[in-house]
Amino acid sequence: NNQSIKLKEVVVDIKVDDRIVGVIDQDMKFKIPANDYFSVPLNASFNIRDLGLLNGIISVLGGKPVRVHYQGYIKVALYGYVKKVPVDFEEDIRM
Repeated sequence: NNQSIKLKEVVVDIKVDDRIVGVIDQDMKFKIPANDYFSVPLNASFNIRDLGLLNGIISVLGGKPVRVHYQGYIKVALYGYVKKVPVDFEEDIRM
């Protein structure tokens, strides 16, 4: 992007096995610099019981990767124009 923009909001469901196990819902006032890399600190938490007790224990003790799906949107603004940008990303993580 040639212009700096403002990150206003992040709303993302965290899914494992097509079940929502957590939510990221943060209002923000974060400036994203033009033509640069950036990172955004996000907080998310979930209950291991939501993963299923046996699956959760095996994953934690065995270091088995879990497929996580992030789905939602981020809201950005440029010169007062606000746009929702969809988020749809999957990754394998180790607990």
